[in-house]
Amino acid sequence: MIFLAFIAFFLIFMWPLVLAIVIIIIAWLLWPECKIPCTACSRKFRTNAGLKKHFEKCTIYQNRVREIHRIQEERRREEEERQREQCKREEEERQREEKFCKKHKEWKKNWRNEKNWEFTEEEFWKIQNDIDERKDNATKDLEEEKVKATEKLYEKLWKTTSESVEDRINDKIDDIDEKFDEKIEEIEEEFEEEEEILWDQVWDYDWYEPSEKEKQSKQKYEEAKQNYKKKTGRQWHDDDWEKNWYETFEDLLGEKINLDECYNILGLSKDVEFS
Repeated sequence: MIFLAFIAFFLIFMWPLVLAIVIIIIAWLLWPECKIPCTACSRKFRTNAGLKKHFEKCTIYQNRVREIHRIQEERRREEEERQREQCKREEEERQREEKFCKKHKEWKKNWRNEKNWEFTEEEFWKIQNDIDERKDNATKDLEEEKVKATEKLYEKLWKTTSESVEDRINDKIDDIDEKFDEKIEEIEEEFEEEEEILWDQVWDYDWYEPSEKEKQSKQKYEEAKQNYKKKTGRQWHDDDWEKNWYETFEDLLGEKINLDECYNILGLSKDVEFS
């Protein structure tokens, strides 16, 4: 009886507490699990709002954001630099082309009169190619006319079986070819004269541009000569290798070497060559 009375008392007077506990248990059972992970650290969250709030304080995430921003800025600067360099190259190319066009016009107008011209290798070959192209265009019509003028004669030549007829046809073909060749040669002579004057302008030019590897080798060679001078107190002789050998032997042995005596000991002549 006493136990039942206690339970009745508890239910009548303590029901708000029981209800609160039941609600908490039900809410805990229905509350979503922490399944939304932070992409920077290992923490997980129940809602996107909680994750977003966490991002504001997550040191790892903020560092990652700053690094991404730094990389993007660096790429943006590199792209801007690349575009500036490209624009610069295009502008330089445009200026070179304008300069060449002006020089080319002057050349075509005054190549017979002026004697001193200065061309880069690129400009020279552009003018040479232009001469070849103009020469081909000037003689193209005559070449086509020559082919047409001899076309029917060649047809007759292929059909005939008579040697006398063949000889007459060949004579006619030779006469036609000779007439057209004379006209073509007259036209080509003018272009050949222009060509000759063009080559006269550049015959002593040195357009060779050493490669990066050659430049580096030359730089190392000069540095080696300076080091040699510091260590020995003597100049390295570029054009006198025999003198370099004499001095090197003296450095190694600490005394002067009589190479003539060495040749005699070895039984060799003084003008012997080693390969």
